[in-house]
Amino acid sequence: MNKIPSIDLHPENMPGDGPEGALRACRAFIDQALRAGHKQVRIITGLGTRGDGTPRLRSRVENDVLAGYFQSIEQQAYEQGGAVIKLWLKPPISKPGGAYLRQSRRQEERSQVAVREERLMVGWDRLGAAETALDEGDLRRCRLKLNQLAREFGWELAPPSLDQTLADQLLDSHSAALKKLDA
Repeated sequence: MNKIPSIDLHPENMPGDGPEGALRACRAFIDQALRAGHKQVRIITGLGTRGDGTPRLRSRVENDVLAGYFQSIEQQAYEQGGAVIKLWLKPPISKPGGAYLRQSRRQEERSQVAVREERLMVGWDRLGAAETALDEGDLRRCRLKLNQLAREFGWELAPPSLDQTLADQLLDSHSAALKKLDA
């Protein structure tokens, strides 16, 4: 039969400054038990027979310590008339394996490629719309599409006074920049 790890919080067993030292020791004990993968632990708090008979340390342990571990505690019970708190701990969360990490990394790379391809496709569409607007003589719409493209990729915006020559230059520079990104 396996022995259940226990900690005795009676003052003669706890070095330090009274109840605060006992609470620190209790936290360290639970942390160690969780790291070690223990399924059960016992915390011996006593019944408060050295005082007025109320189990003050037990209530401090429950309120100040165990409340911080509620996600790690599966069940809690009392032994010896409430002098001992018995805890059933949840198993530690397993770390993802290598296969899962590789699959996640590949999926993230595919997602990034899809986003990149979509951005480039939208960029080419906007560049085509700007060329069409320029061919139709609609400089306002051409400027609008060039600026949408420039904002998407962080390029220089077309000036408000866009003329045919400047529009041709911007179309050529944006086209070259998109080709460079597409490579």
